Amino acid sequence: MAFGKWLAGGLIGGMVGASVWVAIGYFLNAEVGYVAWGIGLLVGLGVRFAAATDGLEPSPMQGVLAAALALASILGAKYIVVDMMVNDALGGAAVEFDVEIDSKDVIVGFADEIVSERIDAGKTVKWGMTFDDAVNQEDYPAEIWKKAEKQWSSLTEEQKQAKIDEQKQSIAELQEMFAGDFAGEAK
Repeated sequence: MAFGKWLAGGLIGGMVGASVWVAIGYFLNAEVGYVAWGIGLLVGLGVRFAAATDGLEPSPMQGVLAAALALASILGAKYIVVDMMVNDALGGAAVEFDVEIDSKDVIVGFADEIVSERIDAGKTVKWGMTFDDAVNQEDYPAEIWKKAEKQWSSLTEEQKQAKIDEQKQSIAELQEMFAGDFAGEAK
């Protein structure tokens, strides 16, 4: 099958060109536009060489395949360079946080809900914080913290554990998201 040979020839040219791109991008920390032209040339020559071995004349289909493979090779090489640089910056390890969740964390969540409800109702909350900054009992007005503690106390032991597990799950999902975004294939 001629198309399979064209594809193989183009892939070989693309891999050679992409390897050069990765080496220059990673080791020299530079992006040289001429290398992209070189990738296109190598892919085109690979496709054309494979077609010529079957005695075929140049065709638009060969050009379309070569263009698609060249684009894929350039994008793949860029991705590899960025992935390698990010892994180096992160020390090659996945991003993980060791976070303990306890009753205080759930009470903070209750306090945030109380503050939010008051603000939504048009009431003024006198505190020198924002949701992002408030993380401890002393960050909240005393009356709000007492209400939040009362909510916590009204829960059964199973409900308390469920709230703690819910927060642990949320943090685990964030860790997975960050590990996937920043650590790439380092795992």
